[in-house]
Amino acid sequence: MTENGTSPYEKSKRDFLKYILGGSIVAWLAAVLYPVLAYLKPPKQGEVEVTSVKAGPVTSFAKNSGTGGWQN
Repeated sequence: MTENGTSPYEKSKRDFLKYILGGSIVAWLAAVLYPVLAYLKPPKQGEVEVTSVKAGPVTSFAKNSGTGGWQN
């Protein structure tokens, strides 16, 4: 026994439990924060390369072809 009435064995158990509890709290925080941060970070995308552009008056494009410009 030490002067304050606890044995060295008791102190080592207490320290072990502190490490286990502290580690579990850190693991829980990581498990919660990682998905949140991964969701907030936008994904990397390559730039879109345009190979051709169709331009001209609206009447020169077929209706509902998906290649026409603004149609009112």
